[in-house]
Formats: sequence, C-alpha cells, structure tokens
Amino acid sequence: MGTFFWGFMGPYISDKWGRKPTLVLFSFVAVLSPVCLALIHGSVLVMSIIGFLTCAGQACFPLFMVVVPGESLSPKYVGTAVGLVQMVGELIGGTAIPSIAGVAADHYGLQAPLWIAAAGAAVSGFIAFTLKETAPIRLRSARDTSQPMSV
Repeated sequence: MGTFFWGFMGPYISDKWGRKPTLVLFSFVAVLSPVCLALIHGSVLVMSIIGFLTCAGQACFPLFMVVVPGESLSPKYVGTAVGLVQMVGELIGGTAIPSIAGVAADHYGLQAPLWIAAAGAAVSGFIAFTLKETAPIRLRSARDTSQPMSV
C-alpha cells in the first residue's frame, strides 16, 4: 500500500515543491526502509506502519524515469532518454545488484542486501543534489522573481 500511495503522492508533491527537492527528500527517506527492516524487529503492525511510511522511494521512479527527462529534453529525444533510463535501471538494479546482494548475503548474512539497498538509495539522494530543476511551476516562479518590477 505504501508504494502505491507514494507512487501517486511523489509526483503530486513534486508539482508543488519542485523535482529536485522531492527527489532529494524521498531518496533519503528511502534509505530508512531497508535500515529499519535490518534494525527494528517489531510486531507485524509496527513493521507495516514503518514500511508504509519509509517506502517513499517509489515516489522517485516516475520522476527520474519519465518526468525529468520529459521536461529536460527536446520532445524528439524523450522516448530514447526514457528507454535508456529504463535499460540502465534493469541492467544495474534488476540484474547486477541483486546478484551482488545474493553473494553478499551468502558471505555476510541476510542483512547485507538491506545495507546495499540503503547505500543505493543514499547514492540516489546525493545524485539528486546535482539535478537541475525542471518543474514548470518552480521555473516560472524563479523567472518571475528574477524579472525587475516595472512601475
């Protein structure tokens, strides 16, 4: 339920706050999900609430996969950019990292993949700091404040 909720709320929030702050915030909140699973051992209800609140990483996917490339590039390149992001995500996040996490779990214990996931979310958060803002409402307000006031 949390991924469903945050998957809708993330783009909505990014329309109000901007793409960059939303990606930074939700990437670092996503760090909490695997860390909490690794460190907290509570009841099913407690773990469900923690999972719902911390799986906000799902809010990042529509933004970095489609919205930011769609707003950053010429329309003729958007399809290629979205496909490239999807391909890299599948190769790294769907193939390489799960294999590495499995080997790490064999050697270091079952919590190792959780720490790898937390590290990946943290790296995403730091990369999000380098993003150029693309939200139309934020760009419009920045343009409006930079214009000299006429009398």
